[in-house]
Amino acid sequence: MSGIVGYLGKEQAYPILIENLKELESYGYDRAGIALLNETSLNIYKKKGNIKGLMALCKNEDQTGNAGIGYTRWATYSEVNQVSAHPQTTKFGSIALVYRGVMENYRALKVELQVKGYRFVGESGSEVLIHLIEDIYQRGEYPLEEAVCLAIQKIKGTFSMVVMSKRSPRKMIAVKRGNTLAVGKKEDGFYINSCSSALLKHTKEVVNLKDDEIVTATLDGKMSIKTLDNDSVMPEFIEFPDNSQKMKKSEYEYHMLKELYDQTDEVMNYLKDKLDQGGLPLDLRSIKKYNSFLKTARSIISYNVSVLRGFNFDVRAGKPYQAA
Repeated sequence: MSGIVGYLGKEQAYPILIENLKELESYGYDRAGIALLNETSLNIYKKKGNIKGLMALCKNEDQTGNAGIGYTRWATYSEVNQVSAHPQTTKFGSIALVYRGVMENYRALKVELQVKGYRFVGESGSEVLIHLIEDIYQRGEYPLEEAVCLAIQKIKGTFSMVVMSKRSPRKMIAVKRGNTLAVGKKEDGFYINSCSSALLKHTKEVVNLKDDEIVTATLDGKMSIKTLDNDSVMPEFIEFPDNSQKMKKSEYEYHMLKELYDQTDEVMNYLKDKLDQGGLPLDLRSIKKYNSFLKTARSIISYNVSVLRGFNFDVRAGKPYQAA
């Protein structure tokens, strides 16, 4: 699991990125990183470990920049090390990318790039992707957003990502396929997050991207969305309602804990709404239609409770536990 964030605007990006990464720490805490872009340099800081470790790393480093991207991850299959941490960058450090997802054909694309002389230090698909973007962008034929568009047309899989380049310091690109990614707009700039509810502290105006929609945000407050066919899309900003407070962590340390404890209330609220509207006939005959849904919900809740209990078992007994 992983979470990605981005900021482009009038404010300094570093504190905003750190704040948003802390909101996503339930999605990952064994690798973290940020990239900060100003008019003269692209600085990348990443570290094995949690966000506190990343903050310690950045303490005496250059934290300036009105543009930045960030990443936090919990390794589910790859080795935990600094090489595989994001942001990923190119050989000359001109492009930075944060990415979450699965690239099914990265090995074939990697071979193509190796033939062209590209060298790889890790085994991740994201490293292949950023070199693929660089291979297109360095020709000088396309702006950054078109280079990203051409690159993702070659990949198979589900993903969300945010890209920026030293050659275009006043621009940030975001795109998703299958995964979630949201863009929030405020007077001071643009906020990008893989979890839309984490944007609430900054803005209530949010665009939840659709698959293969490419967002280009600029430092002067402009934003455009285009499809892979280069068709323009009107941004559909949704404004969170007044009761959106329930999406925040409240007294819980992590969003994931809140989601676990909220499951019963959410099911009951859903059923109550349907009953009030007369839209859900709950009798012994019709409830059979919802049997598979109820079984699935019960399994998910049981599994989550098992994971939570397993965590307590780990801490109290010092014994490894795995939910099945």
